[in-house]
Amino acid sequence: MKTRILILFVALMGMNTLVQAQGKEYSCDEAFIIMNDALNSQDYPRAYEYLNLLLAGTCDDKIKEKSSIITNGYAILNKLIKASEGEEKAKYVKEIHDVYKKGFDVIG
Repeated sequence: MKTRILILFVALMGMNTLVQAQGKEYSCDEAFIIMNDALNSQDYPRAYEYLNLLLAGTCDDKIKEKSSIITNGYAILNKLIKASEGEEKAKYVKEIHDVYKKGFDVIG
């Protein structure tokens, strides 16, 4: 019986994709929630950090489920573009293209 419980526990752990931020691991669901919370509180740098976690390649299933990640990514990057200058601004402008490409690749 203990073996079955252990196998079930390991299987459940393996099903949940983890991403890392600030040395801590987050599931794709947690990263999505934190990104939206940061976006709602207008903490765009924090939202940007979790957006990058979601776009890193391990959360494609979450992006398919919640296509708003792509739309919110545009909103986050647009706010960061307006608040930045020079090279930093150019980096965010380039990343809008990357978000678009990710959405096209994952969602279609």
